[in-house]
Amino acid sequence: MRISVFALTLFAVSFFQMKAFSQLTIKGRVVAEQSLEALSFVSIQIKNTSYGTISSYEGFFSLFIENKYIGDSVIFSFMGFESKTVAIQDFSKISVIKLKPTSIMLDEVKVVEKDPHLIYKNFYSIVDSYRKSKSGYFGKTFFSLSSFNGILPVEIIEGLYNCEYTDNSGIASANLKMGRYGHDSNSYFYSLNTSDILINYKLYNTDDNTYLPLWPGKMSLNSIKKNYIITARTGGTNSYIIYTFKAKDKNIFSGSLTFDIATKKIVKVALLIEKPQKSVFAPINPQHRLELLNIDIQIVYNPQNLQHIKYITVNYDIDYFSSEQTMKINTKALFLLFHEGASYIDPVFTSDPCLSNDYERILAVGFDSVFWKTNYNLPLSDKTASAFDYLVKHGSTVNFDINQEFKIEDKEHFNLMPWSEHQRIKWSDFNHNSKDFGIREKKINTPNNYYTPADLYNIDFSFMVNPIRTEGENFRYISNTFFNRRKSYYFLEKDEKTLALVNILFDMNSVEKNTMDSLLMVDNTVFNREIVEQAHINANNNTISIIKHTDRGRDFEKLKEINRTYLQKTGIDNISLYANKYREVTLDNETSADSDYNIGTALLLKKDYIGAILHLTKALETSTNNSQKRDIYYNRAVAFIELNDIPKAKRDLQNAINLGDVESQKLLDKIEDR
Repeated sequence: MRISVFALTLFAVSFFQMKAFSQLTIKGRVVAEQSLEALSFVSIQIKNTSYGTISSYEGFFSLFIENKYIGDSVIFSFMGFESKTVAIQDFSKISVIKLKPTSIMLDEVKVVEKDPHLIYKNFYSIVDSYRKSKSGYFGKTFFSLSSFNGILPVEIIEGLYNCEYTDNSGIASANLKMGRYGHDSNSYFYSLNTSDILINYKLYNTDDNTYLPLWPGKMSLNSIKKNYIITARTGGTNSYIIYTFKAKDKNIFSGSLTFDIATKKIVKVALLIEKPQKSVFAPINPQHRLELLNIDIQIVYNPQNLQHIKYITVNYDIDYFSSEQTMKINTKALFLLFHEGASYIDPVFTSDPCLSNDYERILAVGFDSVFWKTNYNLPLSDKTASAFDYLVKHGSTVNFDINQEFKIEDKEHFNLMPWSEHQRIKWSDFNHNSKDFGIREKKINTPNNYYTPADLYNIDFSFMVNPIRTEGENFRYISNTFFNRRKSYYFLEKDEKTLALVNILFDMNSVEKNTMDSLLMVDNTVFNREIVEQAHINANNNTISIIKHTDRGRDFEKLKEINRTYLQKTGIDNISLYANKYREVTLDNETSADSDYNIGTALLLKKDYIGAILHLTKALETSTNNSQKRDIYYNRAVAFIELNDIPKAKRDLQNAINLGDVESQKLLDKIEDR
């Protein structure tokens, strides 16, 4: 994107002191010296350090400078241009950083090798050296994603991560520290798994083909020769070799690899594919569909340290089809390693939160405005800033306003329910879907026909603590208590007393969390994980004790006794809310079909396949709900598979398919040959 000279003059470099954080901030814009064209993704790094940033798509940059670096310089590096070093103290005198093109822009490129065999051999030796390397590194990483339907924003995600990198994988792992999220008011979109796609696409591993199309870096030498035409030429006054690989098959990446001759390191990898058959993107709304038009990926290594990746960009275009309209969506995503060798303290979850996408992770870890502001090193473009404003007014946003402290919201697609006196657990918040518990083909010799009531329920509560280090090396904490919908199930009879008990347990966990918060602040110079772990142990022990003491809520007098204890601590009277005039009936008006389905599913989870089949069969006889029937057929088919009665399993799966169940088709395909 090009911006006018007029716009450039309006965005002069600023230099100011943030006294509250003992830091300086330098801001500006990087352009080509003669044309004044904006330079995107210029590496900007404090000299002799691993700390820095890059310029945005429009050439703008912003970098926080700690006091210890005030007397140092910043290096601007960009392929095809001469590096430029600027003293930090001189930024107050400079309006724009202008980089001068090197002779690479003027020199005529030369073909380095005409022998195809040698070209393939040399290319393969480069990627194979990365494939075999076990070298790794880590650092603070910034993730940014924006999706637009023309000029209208659809989705924006930003996050600060602890990332681990390896030579052969690229991004090996990523843990979110903090982030923000916004989407349009029409629906949850599809980009929620983009970060996972990038993280799980192992750049040079031949055995990984799960997420994106193949490229030569993931192939054997014979496969490269079979699938690609590769040419090689020089660049940069013969300092680089640029390998261009053109795919013979439209379903794999084409692109280029730039190799630095002096260091024998890769400078850049560019990948491009149009209309790939393989797409890992899917809409949240099952009634919608999308078509992936193209993917453009750039992996760029740090010019100050070519051994390590500086950033990864992913751009893709999608046709998105809903019942109301067709949208042409453009998405731009970025992973930026801005502080190599440094890391945040990861948020601590006392049990697996089962977070499946960026939206859930951002909601779960909380938000601190001061921390976000001092770690945010990529300036907003005018387009992105306008998108923020639009989504605040016309969409749904989380943590967009950095002047507002963290506030978690319970959203439809958020698995974790945060504790709140205004939001109580309902029976509908429990998971009764056996598919979510991994019920699949498992071979056993003898079905287990025995189970206890304790096996038929699980109520999962947990704590989250996100430590935030302050200027004085002290800590403050974001913390929360969660009820995990996905991991919690209750297959026993549900009544008003039991529901009161569940909410009392939720309140008890919140009380233990508050005690944990107080203990953490006794000495805020260190983060004591043992306090968090012990608080969770205490909460679990209390849960077991309360369940036993009240006989799972059935002893009303003892239940009222426990309620009085936590009423004094929380001000919440769960007996009055749910069980003051309790009735020994289910709250959700379960039918006999519901009851048999729940019991059958519970027995399936306990591997009592014969018992499961009996109850699921009874459920089918009385069920009038097609959606429920699909699940019953599916679960009964699983039980038949476990008992190796494949014909009956196929019959049930076909019945579920006839009712519109997609998962049943997948399972039927697996057992078709048996």
